[in-house]
Amino acid sequence: MIFSKIATGAKIVAIASAGLVASMGAASSATLLTVDVSDPSAVTFTGTGAAADVATSVDAFVGISLLDFYSSVPTGFAVAGSSTLTAGTNADLLDGEFRAGSAVNFLGSLVVLNFTTTDAAFSGTFTVDYTANASFLPSVGTTGSIVTGDNLFQAFGDPFGEWAVIAPVPLPAGFPLLALGLGALYGLKRRSRAAA
Repeated sequence: MIFSKIATGAKIVAIASAGLVASMGAASSATLLTVDVSDPSAVTFTGTGAAADVATSVDAFVGISLLDFYSSVPTGFAVAGSSTLTAGTNADLLDGEFRAGSAVNFLGSLVVLNFTTTDAAFSGTFTVDYTANASFLPSVGTTGSIVTGDNLFQAFGDPFGEWAVIAPVPLPAGFPLLALGLGALYGLKRRSRAAA
């Protein structure tokens, strides 16, 4: 009798475990870049500090691309921006951006961009004015693959991470009240010192 209950319990655990494994599916890619599109005149790409899914390298002149970034192919070619965004283990500054169809391509200034599975793939920010093409920008929640290549000088490579459009973090409503309260306490303290 006791062995029957143990066997039944083991079957339940095995079925539950199989269901859990099946529901987990394939592992998702690491989000290497987040994008804030809330202000088209200052779209900001930010490195998350996560490592690449696979080790890869590419000529800096060819760079990396964010696939399917635009909803359709926009007009124009290159966009100037303000950058502290670095890529790869050699921390190459990504200071050029151009369009490769519906993808965004970032160029470096060194010879080779190297990405590993242990070091941050990107750090810093790149801010670009997309006002002229604001209607082509992705919406919050959109994600896509990051690959090597520009599909012009070099075909797109295999994905080594993802980019994701995030919602801007709003200022909590309590912060202004907290600041007002701290200011009032400071004023009361100052008044009591003056009276003493």
